[in-house]
Amino acid sequence: MRRFRFRGNSEQHFFTANLREFTRKRRRGFEGWGGVLKMGTSTLREGEFFRGVFLESLGMKSIRFLGTVAVLVFVFSMASSRAADLVRHVVCLKFKEGTKHDDIKKVEEAFRALKTKISDHVLALEWGTNVSKENRAKGFTHCFVLTFTDEKDVNAYIVHPDHKAFGALLGPVLDDVFVIDFHTKD
Repeated sequence: MRRFRFRGNSEQHFFTANLREFTRKRRRGFEGWGGVLKMGTSTLREGEFFRGVFLESLGMKSIRFLGTVAVLVFVFSMASSRAADLVRHVVCLKFKEGTKHDDIKKVEEAFRALKTKISDHVLALEWGTNVSKENRAKGFTHCFVLTFTDEKDVNAYIVHPDHKAFGALLGPVLDDVFVIDFHTKD
């Protein structure tokens, strides 16, 4: 049994009903229904009744839940518009011929460590090695993609002492580097 509330003719009426039973009888067309509910001086038509039942049956928990969902939708829509302002810093590396595998591993680990060492500027770091079948890599084997909030963070990253130390480690084994920065777009 559920308790439903509705208003009519400035009076407030309460009644208790079993919604399933009511709906089942209504479908069968039980006597006396006719699409209008009368209580005292209040008259409620079929559509109005079901709107009242819906709103009353939601309850405060559901209303709070719906409010929370609306806030989350707003926050995520703001976050996605904010994502369009991010800056990606793409670094492609080409190692000198004859560079030892262990030296390349040291460079990979040092580059990955920059994310934690310069975490106040770097939002994310992704990296990998070339797997393209197009044979257009021009000898570049490694790609690192860093994500920054804005160009100020990129500039701070470039002059950071840990970035400079990484450059000193990379220099002896580096044949060529390709760097590009871009603002993300949807």
